[in-house]
Amino acid sequence: MTAEEITRAEVEVFRAVTAHRGPYGWTTNAAVSCGVAAVWRRVSAKTVSAKTAKLARVGVLECARVDPAFRYRVSAVPDVGYLARLCEAAEAFGAPLPAVPAGPAVGSAP
Repeated sequence: MTAEEITRAEVEVFRAVTAHRGPYGWTTNAAVSCGVAAVWRRVSAKTVSAKTAKLARVGVLECARVDPAFRYRVSAVPDVGYLARLCEAAEAFGAPLPAVPAGPAVGSAP
């Protein structure tokens, strides 16, 4: 598998981030793990952590590096190319993503 390939786990992690957002749109890996496990049981907490970090690195998610757990939300200005590939992959897996809302304006409290 290459770094450009999108896995089913990555799609499910993104789906969980968009579905399990708290105040200001932020969520933790723990909440994402619970959301993924409810739909697709084959994703470990370590995989969730790796996939949220990757989605933040490619510009689809924003990351707030806070203690005790990093927080993630959909970027206010996501990388539309990667987001389109993520949506195409979701369709290929037979689980299309709903319309993806952008996160709140940059600077909103985590």
